[in-house]
Amino acid sequence: MIKEFMRNLMVFSVLSAFCIHLLPNKSYQRYARFSIGLVYICMMLDVLGEFLGKTLPGIAF
Repeated sequence: MIKEFMRNLMVFSVLSAFCIHLLPNKSYQRYARFSIGLVYICMMLDVLGEFLGKTLPGIAF
């Protein structure tokens, strides 16, 4: 489970960095970083919930 989480985290990190560099304006980067940060938080909470045995069915990252 940890190996899969780390792999997903690395893939998401690379893709998010690539998408941020594609944005034409720095003002858009601010919003992109915010939304990417929210996804990171959701990914962390999902793994924490799996460790504690409290997950929501049908919601997975």
